[in-house]
Amino acid sequence: MKQQRGEMATTDHREKLSGLPLLKGLPNDTRDRICAVIEGVSEETTAASGEELLQEGHLAFASGYILVAGSVKVEREGLDPIELEAPMLLGEMSQFIQDDSRTATVRVASDASFLKFSWDDLYARAGAELSKEENAAFIQAIEKVVWDRYDLKGLMDLAFLSELSDDLKVRVCLPFPWISKRVKLANNEPLFESAARCKARGYLLIRGRISLIWIGAEEKVVAAPNIIGIMPNNKPERIWSASARANGEAELLAFSWIEYGAKLEERLSNKEMKQFFDSLKNNAKRHFWH
Repeated sequence: MKQQRGEMATTDHREKLSGLPLLKGLPNDTRDRICAVIEGVSEETTAASGEELLQEGHLAFASGYILVAGSVKVEREGLDPIELEAPMLLGEMSQFIQDDSRTATVRVASDASFLKFSWDDLYARAGAELSKEENAAFIQAIEKVVWDRYDLKGLMDLAFLSELSDDLKVRVCLPFPWISKRVKLANNEPLFESAARCKARGYLLIRGRISLIWIGAEEKVVAAPNIIGIMPNNKPERIWSASARANGEAELLAFSWIEYGAKLEERLSNKEMKQFFDSLKNNAKRHFWH
């Protein structure tokens, strides 16, 4: 991969950035200011056909890319490759994954040019140069990319959200990529053991099945999408009442209920928070309750 340093803000780049799907629907002046922010923190790189831009499992170094020319193939273990054409945001999951590793391999399908940037630099500059409303719209647009690309729509079927409107369901699910660590389990690999402290942990089962095993009781198998470990009230002494093991291969998002609640308080009105907690309280036992 070749990297070019220097002035990035060309008319060609501005036009390409304006066509980013994540900016669709934003006012023209807001879109222009966001494009200027992106250009201001980016360096241009080029790559030839067949070259790997990102490799699944490798360190991400908190960087993202915008494909401004050419096309790439996104390859994830166990899934069919997806071909994407410019302009397109890439590497967006690196800001969400706690171990800072890539979640997919991105291979250049045809000679390509990219704008490479640091997520920390991008958000810092956006916070400094955009209005509060524009910055919030920009962050929400990036979250929607994650929502659509990583197919988190199944979370809307979770029982503890059943009393919420579709719009509110989306808003309460969008924080999960920010606060979660992706966990992959092989068949019969343990998730947690009975009598261990819960420590405010919850798990979103997004692929596969989990067996819940109680001593002297019948095993229960839950399938994705599901949530394991409901905790509307954090009690330090709370323990798991069952052991949990993968029933075949499984993939989960591990998160803290405390951190999740804090994110919701940032995003929702008091009325929406009440709606959320009422739905959680009324439907939590339709999931596994510790």
